[in-house]
Amino acid sequence: MNSVERDGRRRPGLPLPLLFAPVILVTALLVVWPGWLRTAQAQSWVSEEGGRVRHIVVTLNKSRTLRFDKPFASAVVGAPDIMDALPMSDRVLYIQGKKVGTTNVSVFDQSMKLIGVLDVEVAIDTGNLQQKIRSVTGSRGIRVRSSNGQIVLSGVAGNRVAAERAVAVARGQTR
Repeated sequence: MNSVERDGRRRPGLPLPLLFAPVILVTALLVVWPGWLRTAQAQSWVSEEGGRVRHIVVTLNKSRTLRFDKPFASAVVGAPDIMDALPMSDRVLYIQGKKVGTTNVSVFDQSMKLIGVLDVEVAIDTGNLQQKIRSVTGSRGIRVRSSNGQIVLSGVAGNRVAAERAVAVARGQTR
């Protein structure tokens, strides 16, 4: 088998159609993949009675829209002071974090059969807090994460003043 070089000469190797096969394969996957992804996401939100619980994280004062593959009739929030849930349709649920903490949302069908449980953690926006700490301290060595509703600072500050400023900014975020 031969392939053709730019100057028109043949050289040993793969024929041209086989050279383009990876490009065609990648293009086909990009066209087909979004459908697979949507299906996987939709199914992962819903479980049959006694099935798995889906854990999600919602940023404080932000929202997420969840799509279900089966229609539901109601959604009950375990701790309404932590988050709100608003059904937008029989397959779409809008949730918004109101207070740092954890709760769950039980989702029921028309016959009040449990079709899914969402275990929800409402957490602070650690990315935003990290940027604030960097701008106040000038230090890139301090990392921010959330764990069980608490802010965790780790890493190395440039000096004691930078460390104290980072802690002050983090404390201000939790009030």
